[in-house]
Amino acid sequence: MALDVASLSSRDLAVLLQDWQVSANRAAIAMQRLVAELDARGAASELGVRSTSELLVQMLRVSPWEAKQRVADARTFAPGRALSGAPLEPVVPLVATALETGGVSLPHGRVIAKLLDELPGDVEARFGVEVQEFLLEQATQVDPLTLGKLALRLRETLHPDGEPDRARARERRRRFGLIINPDGSSQPTGYLTPALTTALRTVLDPLSKPHPPAAGERDDRLPGQRMHDGLLEAVTRLLRTGAVPDSGGTPTTVVVTITAQQLRDQLGSVSNAFGDLIPIGEMLKLARGAEIIPTVLDDCGGVLAYGRTRRFATPGQRKALIARDGGCIMPGCTRPASWTEAHHVIAWIEGGRTDLNNLVLLCAHDHDTFEARGWVIKMIDGVPWCIPPKWLDPEQQPQRNTAHRRVDLEFPEPLRRTPGLDPWEC
Repeated sequence: MALDVASLSSRDLAVLLQDWQVSANRAAIAMQRLVAELDARGAASELGVRSTSELLVQMLRVSPWEAKQRVADARTFAPGRALSGAPLEPVVPLVATALETGGVSLPHGRVIAKLLDELPGDVEARFGVEVQEFLLEQATQVDPLTLGKLALRLRETLHPDGEPDRARARERRRRFGLIINPDGSSQPTGYLTPALTTALRTVLDPLSKPHPPAAGERDDRLPGQRMHDGLLEAVTRLLRTGAVPDSGGTPTTVVVTITAQQLRDQLGSVSNAFGDLIPIGEMLKLARGAEIIPTVLDDCGGVLAYGRTRRFATPGQRKALIARDGGCIMPGCTRPASWTEAHHVIAWIEGGRTDLNNLVLLCAHDHDTFEARGWVIKMIDGVPWCIPPKWLDPEQQPQRNTAHRRVDLEFPEPLRRTPGLDPWEC
């Protein structure tokens, strides 16, 4: 603890870290020996505690889950004792020996022990030693997650007949739910089958990649935030397709109740059809990609207006937008048309019409951020132009995206720079 690690070279730090990991691995198995001895002599009962794990919680102030895991590890990797008092070797002796040397970690050992436990008795009796030796050799080269994948392949090779039973067990365990929080957010919970996991990862992988840098900015979202945003985009795309089954005999829509004052101020939260609250900002973002009907109430609670339902560009309009824009219109963005959304220059929620001269193609990232970054979109003679913020271009010269095709950069007459012309007025 007194070592000045800042004085060490990177090579020395790496060696020290590896040595320390070996010591930590050996310390962990030493802990299991102590727990195993407490468990074997029934110390918990002597001290008036119900179980060894509860004794660990009280003595070491670890969580109940951690205490149970330590007891299970002790019973697997530490020497035991028979009722007669005779010593017993560990359940997985080769793994226990490897743990004592510190060459592998407890998570590695758990992977190997779990595989041996899942193999039928005759298969384990025949191949148990070879399985331990092979996986212990791999454990010196790979992390526990990769070792787990190797163990699964080995299990399928040694016991292929058990796969149907394992598949049925996975199917029985499948579940998914949302724990709804008071503020309208939620926490997912459940167990996803390999099929659903594969499908989700296939969809989320391209949708959760970091956005390419634009105008010197980098994507500062955390990996979990990118996954969340990718899932939102995937669900939004599904809503746009119209392939969601009808609900109550009507096409699936998002219905929210909002007061006229909230619509003007865009502050606070509104109620959805489930009675949950959703911040107005998130509702307006969802309105871009879902069939959403805002029901506007006056101050007395009466229906002031019922939103228009044709908010989406028609297939014909999207073809025209693709022909005109090619893809996302923000300068420097290379997202193709298939990755874009039809954006209302004058927001639909504010009365903008779903007409070609009020629609442009934007990718999800630019759709979310272009206003916050200070960009403004202007339609001139039916063509979209992007006006950069002053921090990027003090002159605020209008721009068009050349990533999808070469365009004529001669500004339309209303946008040509003349003395005293304010581009914000164009």
